Amino acid sequence: SIGFYFVGMLVRRYEWLSTLNQKPTIYFIAACCLALHLFLFEKNGYLSIYYGHYGNIALMYLNGLLGCFWLYAFIKPLNDNIVLSWVGKNTLPLLALHMLAMTFIKGLLIFVLKVEIDTSFTAALIYSFIQIIILIPAIILLNRYLPVVVGAPSKKYSPTN
Repeated sequence: SIGFYFVGMLVRRYEWLSTLNQKPTIYFIAACCLALHLFLFEKNGYLSIYYGHYGNIALMYLNGLLGCFWLYAFIKPLNDNIVLSWVGKNTLPLLALHMLAMTFIKGLLIFVLKVEIDTSFTAALIYSFIQIIILIPAIILLNRYLPVVVGAPSKKYSPTN
């Protein structure tokens, strides 16, 4: 992870990504990074951080960086999307509560609806969307009544008072 942190610091220090403001340029770079990423990830073989199987370390880092760059380049033009902005601003409570929401969804599917849980990519996207919908009231309550818990400064004890 220190390698990714180092690259992130270099990118920020030299403002390499600030030059990617033109949509045709950013989409071209994203497509190139995606193509190279899809080509190279098969070359590295099986990767399991839990078991310490990293394959070729250089390819692992290169694929990780390519994945970060193409994902960033595809998402950067979407920064005006109000829904994605809201989700981005509330990632901390989503991270903290998403397992509770998934436990609720699994319980509902297995015990109430008697449905087997699907583990496909499409089902995972649907489960993620449902988790976000379920957690909206909790996130609003946390932001309104416990802002310190989600990383916002408390109005009552702010250093300017």
